[in-house]
Amino acid sequence: MKDFTAILLQRTPYLDSTRNRLILIGFVGLFSLAFLLVYVPFNINQWGKSLIHEYILLGSAILLTTQFGVRRLLKLNNFKLYSLVLFGVFEILLISYVFHLMYLPELEAFSEKWDDFLTSVRQVGLVTVVPYVLVLIYFWVIEKVNKVTELENKIDISKQGSNSMLVIKGENDKIILAIKYGQLLYIKSAGNYLELYCKKGEKVVRELVRSSLKELEDKIEDSSIIRIHRSYMVNIAHLASVKKTRKGYSLSVKHMPEETLTVSSGYRENFKAHLPN
Repeated sequence: MKDFTAILLQRTPYLDSTRNRLILIGFVGLFSLAFLLVYVPFNINQWGKSLIHEYILLGSAILLTTQFGVRRLLKLNNFKLYSLVLFGVFEILLISYVFHLMYLPELEAFSEKWDDFLTSVRQVGLVTVVPYVLVLIYFWVIEKVNKVTELENKIDISKQGSNSMLVIKGENDKIILAIKYGQLLYIKSAGNYLELYCKKGEKVVRELVRSSLKELEDKIEDSSIIRIHRSYMVNIAHLASVKKTRKGYSLSVKHMPEETLTVSSGYRENFKAHLPN
């Protein structure tokens, strides 16, 4: 029961925008016109095509009034599923009542008028419910696709650092080394040189470049690669373990279990801030 209630209370923003409302009205009108002309239900072949077109135009005008007039007047925004269904039922009843008043023959007995009104409701419902629901399903699918696309974009953005390149240049702006951030495990300062340990295929390779850790730190754009020591930078995405010590942390890196890196006290707080919660 709780699950059913939760479904009814789900927000359904499918008819919030002007564009979507116009699509709904247009599709219901065209679908209903095609249905009446092709399948000829309710003996409408006796009505004449001009009357059928008049029905469609009048029904579309009523939907325009309810979607843009009634909703604005009553401030009906942010539909939940149950309120969307109720409003759709209201629109069908209203169209049926207007048709009942304008086109059905004059009847004296209340029971006859009621029966004719119910007939109008049944006919209008049979013609309009299917296209109405199809449009809502279409909007639901579009919303789900947009959410999936948005999630994929977020994943792509989160991986952007791993797919972009760290480019190290030397004299005359010549590229010395270019490597994807995601392949970089850690960097070690060795005098006037830097040792970059990288994952390439199934192997870990060491690249040696002439530069300082400070110069390289200014070039790195991936927030996963951080300074942990005056002699080390590490890619926290490739940490295998983190052990707290008296002065900082002791780290081991994936693919290099024999190596142990130290987080010095001066970089401890920054390292903690980059650890996942």
